[in-house]
Amino acid sequence: MKTKLLTIIVFTFSLNAFCQYKPMLGVGAKWYTVEGGVELYHNTYTIVRDTILDGLKYYEITDLGNEGGTTPILLREDSINRKIHLKYGGDEKLLYDFSMNIGDTINAFIFNEGFSEMTLDSITNNLPSPDSNYITINIQIENPKIFHFSNGIKWIEGIGALTRPIGSPYSMVGHHQLMCQFDSIGNWNFHINYTQDDSFCQRPGVSLSEYNKDYNISIYPNPIEDYLHINFEINNNENLRIELFDCVGNRLMVDETNSSQQHEMDIQKLNTGFYFLQFYSEGKLIGTEKLIKQ
Repeated sequence: MKTKLLTIIVFTFSLNAFCQYKPMLGVGAKWYTVEGGVELYHNTYTIVRDTILDGLKYYEITDLGNEGGTTPILLREDSINRKIHLKYGGDEKLLYDFSMNIGDTINAFIFNEGFSEMTLDSITNNLPSPDSNYITINIQIENPKIFHFSNGIKWIEGIGALTRPIGSPYSMVGHHQLMCQFDSIGNWNFHINYTQDDSFCQRPGVSLSEYNKDYNISIYPNPIEDYLHINFEINNNENLRIELFDCVGNRLMVDETNSSQQHEMDIQKLNTGFYFLQFYSEGKLIGTEKLIKQ
């Protein structure tokens, strides 16, 4: 028992060393924003699916003005180089660069606006509230990496701009403002309140924990060495798709089954470390589980 506990602790330190970069993209991730002016407009940006183009993995994100349009907005995350690119019809354009150092300048692309040249002033781990009397800001990422630019734009690694995920030329107190953000596995990463008891942000209608409960998803053993057993309950006419990701969001395995009770996955070839599983039924995300490979 002590050996297993020590192994888990060692894995945890290895994970922190290996997964210093916090990924931003994943199917199911959501951003809730407000757009200023005479009236406030609430917008929702959601990553609805992923796709492979020319051997590269892209995520399709819906936008209020583009939802239902013929040309999808595609985002690609380069976790190794810590960059995120936007593709809309033509060539890729650089949207975020989380590898920047203080003093670096970026000509970042802004959807429907063009390019904006920005110089990085500082990188911090905290974000002071614009007005301590009326606004509170909660960042749920441990030791967040916050990029402060000379034009007032702020980025948070794993969340994106504090305006909207596909870029904005305005600062946090300007036109667009991020109110809250959820990652692909249901974690509430960012939340801003105008008062202590009221918020423009609304949680997704059904949380992942509720999905897990509805479908009775469970995995064992965990930690694991070779074969993973998955128990679940779905209708006989539904298929279950199981996707396994590493800690930076790279999809490593995909399994499908139409069984209504149990499935087995062979993960003997995986390296030691931390992973997570996502479960889909009829194309809908229904659950997530974290996994330790010994």
